[in-house]
Amino acid sequence: SSDSATNPSGSIMFKNTAASGNGGAISAKGEVTVTSGSNIYNNTASVNGGAIFAESKVTVVNSAVSSNTATEGSGGAISTLAGVAVSDSSTVSGNTAEVNGGAISAAGEVTVSTSTLNSNTATEGSGGAISAAGKVTVSNSEFIENVAMDEGGAIYGESEVIILKPMIPWEKTYFTENSADFGGAIYAGDSVKISDANFEDNTAE
Repeated sequence: SSDSATNPSGSIMFKNTAASGNGGAISAKGEVTVTSGSNIYNNTASVNGGAIFAESKVTVVNSAVSSNTATEGSGGAISTLAGVAVSDSSTVSGNTAEVNGGAISAAGEVTVSTSTLNSNTATEGSGGAISAAGKVTVSNSEFIENVAMDEGGAIYGESEVIILKPMIPWEKTYFTENSADFGGAIYAGDSVKISDANFEDNTAE
């Protein structure tokens, strides 16, 4: 582990394993920043954060974090004791966690803008794509085919969930074919505020 980590531009990190702990590729006591076309894929942690575990904020900009696994914990791609920001055409896809947050598990706030979170799974918990203790704010993004066993096929928020109206009129956020027992697309412990979003073929079973 380290105090902080910045993934170099355009770098690739794959097939790493944390056999008895957190963060298959990266474990940091400070912030983690992934940027400029980086790819982090096919990493595994036995507990939390299949790719990344951090005690501070995790930022993903114009990068891909895909096909990572938290085999017995939360945050298939990212697990943090703070917040997460995903932006600028990032893709977080095909990640799996046994418990909460198929892609992202955060103790703080999560923001997603102009990005895609698809085909992530929380096999026995909540938040197919995102599980957050803090506020979740989304704008101009897509959540497609995320699955949670319990609550929030795409997003599980213990606080409020806000879908913002994009600045450009023809842009919006899409929730498509997400599924969970409760809240096929979104489950919130507090309020849900939606501006200009499209919900199609989401399922609560």
